[in-house]
Amino acid sequence: MSNFLLIFICLGAGMILQRRRDIPASTAQALNLYVIYMALPALVLSQMAKLTFSTELLVPITMPWFLLAVGASLVLLGQRLFGWSREVTGCLLLCVPLGNTSFLGIPMVTAFFGPQYVPYAVIYDQLGSFIALSTYGTLVLASYEEGSRPQLGKIITKIATFPPFLALVLAFVLRFYEYPWPWPSPWRG
Repeated sequence: MSNFLLIFICLGAGMILQRRRDIPASTAQALNLYVIYMALPALVLSQMAKLTFSTELLVPITMPWFLLAVGASLVLLGQRLFGWSREVTGCLLLCVPLGNTSFLGIPMVTAFFGPQYVPYAVIYDQLGSFIALSTYGTLVLASYEEGSRPQLGKIITKIATFPPFLALVLAFVLRFYEYPWPWPSPWRG
C-alpha cells in the first residue's frame, strides 16, 4: 500500500507544481531533456553492470514484442467489430500496445519489486519498448498520416542516436573490455 501512496504523492506534487505560476512553462521540457540525456543513460550504465547474462534475459527482451503483437491484434479486431474510424484505430494502435516504460516503468518496478529488478526493467525498456516505439510507432504514424512514408534511415538513426540506447551499447562493450586500471567492482564481470 505504501508503494501506491508514494506514486499518488508524486503525482499530486507534479499537479501542484504545474499550477504554480512562478515555474516557467518550459520546465517540463527541461526536465525531460535532463532525464533523456543524463539520468537515463547514467542509470543504464550503472544497472547493466549488475546483470548476469543468461537465457532468462530473453523474457524481458521478448515480452514487449509479444505484448505489442497482442495489443495491436486486439485493436485491429476491435476496429473490425466496432467499425472504429481510421483516426481512432491509429491512436489506439499507438496507445494500447506501447507504454512509457522509462519515465513510469522504472520507478514503478523499483517501488513494487525493489531496486534489484531495475536492470531487468532497463533491458525491457531499451531492447523492447524503445525499439518497438521507434520502429512500430513510426510505421503506424506514417501509415495513418496522409502523405507520410516511413524512412528506414531515419528510424535507424533515431535508434542509434538515442542517448540511453547508446549507453546500453557502451555498457555492453565496457563489460568485456579489459583496461589497465581497475573498474569499480560492479563493472568487473
